[in-house]
Amino acid sequence: MQKVQSFQKIHRNLINVIRYIIFEGKKIRSCFIYSVGSMLKVSCKQISKIAASVECMHAYSLIHDDLPSMDNDDIRRNKKSCHIVFGEANAILAGNALQALAFELLLSLNRKNLDHESHLQIIRELTIAGGIKGICGGQSLDISKKKRCHMNIELLNIIYFYKTVSLIRASIRMIFYASRYRYEKKLILILDDYSENIGLLFQISDDLIDFKKDKLKSQNRNKNRITYPILIGIDQSKKSIKNLYKKSIRNIFLIKKKYGFNIDMLCNVTDFILFKNK
Repeated sequence: MQKVQSFQKIHRNLINVIRYIIFEGKKIRSCFIYSVGSMLKVSCKQISKIAASVECMHAYSLIHDDLPSMDNDDIRRNKKSCHIVFGEANAILAGNALQALAFELLLSLNRKNLDHESHLQIIRELTIAGGIKGICGGQSLDISKKKRCHMNIELLNIIYFYKTVSLIRASIRMIFYASRYRYEKKLILILDDYSENIGLLFQISDDLIDFKKDKLKSQNRNKNRITYPILIGIDQSKKSIKNLYKKSIRNIFLIKKKYGFNIDMLCNVTDFILFKNK
C-alpha cells in the first residue's frame, strides 16, 4: 500500500508539471485543425483528439527548448519556465510524457470512417514533424548557428520551417487525412502551400512581438537568438508578413473556388495571426 501511495504521489507531481504548461498559450495549431476540420466536415471528436495530440507535441517541444542545455529560457508565456518551477528532471519527464500522450491520443481515433492507411498517415505526419525533419532537426540547427555571423535569411527560414512550420503543416495534413476528402491530391498541395506561408507568417509575427517587448523593457531575454527583425530589420520583416498574408489568402480562396468549401473560419484564423502584433 505504501508503494502504491508513493507511486500516486509521483504521478500527481508529473500531472502538475503537465498542467502548468498544457493549458497556457494561444493554441494556434488547434485553431488551424478546427478551422480546416470544420471546412472538411470532420467530426468534432476526431478534430478534438487530433488537436489535443498536436498541442501535447508542441508543449513537449517548448518544455525541452527552455532547458539550460537548449535555449536556456527562464520565462515562457509570461511566467517561469517549467524547469525553473519544477526542476530539470521533472521538466524532462513531463516533456517525454506529453510526447507519448500525443501518440496515445492518435491511436484512440475513431476508426469507423477512417481506413487503416489514413490512420497510419495521420500518425506518420506527427512522427515526421516531431523528429529530425521537424522540431528536433530545427532545434539542432538553431543550437549550432547561434552567432549572427553564421546566420542568413535563407538559413533562418530553414530553421523556422523545421521548428515552426513543420508542426503547423502536419496539423493541417492530419485533419486532411481524417476527412472524406483525403484522396484529393490537388487539395493537399494547396493546403501545404498555405501551411508554409501562414507558418512562416506566424513565426515572423512572433519575432516582431518579442522584439518590441524586449525593446520596451530595454533587454534581450536571449542575446544569442537571431530573429527576423534582428537580421533584416522591422520594416523588411513587416513587408515579409504582408507578402505571406497575401499568399495565404490566395491559397484559401483557391480552395473556395475549386471546392466550394466554407472558408470563413480559416480566414478568421489567418486574419488573427496577421493582426495579433498590431
